Amino acid sequence: MELVQKGALKALTSVLSIDDARILIVCIEGLSNFLKSGKEHFMQGDDNPFAIELEQIGGVDRLEELQMHKNH
Repeated sequence: MELVQKGALKALTSVLSIDDARILIVCIEGLSNFLKSGKEHFMQGDDNPFAIELEQIGGVDRLEELQMHKNH
């Protein structure tokens, strides 16, 4: 939780704009690990607070853009 509060999701989301496949893979794995941790340890009712944070900072939109990338 502390890493998320200190901006880790925002930092990882900003890395999603880098055009290097290896870096993107590591970044996406990191985001996935945060979301899994949120689901396992920090659920608030039916809501994963890390998923909500990721959506609020534009991370979901950026991931969707990557899915539409010409190299996908």
